[in-house]
Amino acid sequence: METENWKGRIRFLINKGKLGEAMDVAYEASHENFDEVADFLNQVGCTTGEKDFSSAEEIFNKLIEIDPENKEVYYNRGNLYLDDGKLDEAIRDYTNALALNENANTYLNRGLACLDKGDIDRAISDFDKVLEIEPEGAKASRAYHYKGLAYLDKEDSIKAINNFDTAIKINPTFPKPYIYRGLAYLDNDETEKAISDLKKAIGLDKDDWEAHSYLGLAYLNNADIDSAIKEYNRTIELNPADPQAYYYRGLSHYNKGNAAKAAEDYKRAVKFDPALSDSPYESL
Repeated sequence: METENWKGRIRFLINKGKLGEAMDVAYEASHENFDEVADFLNQVGCTTGEKDFSSAEEIFNKLIEIDPENKEVYYNRGNLYLDDGKLDEAIRDYTNALALNENANTYLNRGLACLDKGDIDRAISDFDKVLEIEPEGAKASRAYHYKGLAYLDKEDSIKAINNFDTAIKINPTFPKPYIYRGLAYLDNDETEKAISDLKKAIGLDKDDWEAHSYLGLAYLNNADIDSAIKEYNRTIELNPADPQAYYYRGLSHYNKGNAAKAAEDYKRAVKFDPALSDSPYESL
């Protein structure tokens, strides 16, 4: 079967929702074009996963049947599971990929899956493996940043700040370490340092809602209520479903003596996060 014929047929059948038939075509074509079929299915699985999890999963499953030693398919299916919050499945696939080929990307993503799962020590170990393989460059900056997040989870703000420092030193234009170093400074009651870092993050990415939200919290801690409200307004523009922004903007209004606006924001916060119903402002 000609290459363009089987590729076009597979695409056509997937678009029609006939995944089983598409995989039959792929299996037949693999007898003559094994590596090309594997590469093509990996690409199709990745693009399909952006809109259809189940179909992408089935494509990757079929590819593993055809080519169980294909490290890329385990990595790509792991990414699919990670994006869908299926952390155990993601970790399993990344582990299988690493057994076939150790590389920085796979350790980085397995570390993220472990971090999301709460397996902090394993996450740190994976980020350290990234740094053994690639001690400089963009991946290294991300690995130090994620280690910083892990130490924040362990409530070790000193180690968190040290790792964010290194992430920034390697890549001064990466905004996320500034945001979370700012949060670590807030935890240490170093509000001015936090404000400086959060402003730097916004200078690098003016549309990062987390940076605006934490800057609002820093201003609130500094009793700069008007500036806090301004930052929470911007946070809500960027992320209208963020309950914390409504909650703390409401608290800012409450501190200014505007009970009506405070009550309105508190109701919005509870709508998006019912757990906040246990944390009302004093007179609401």
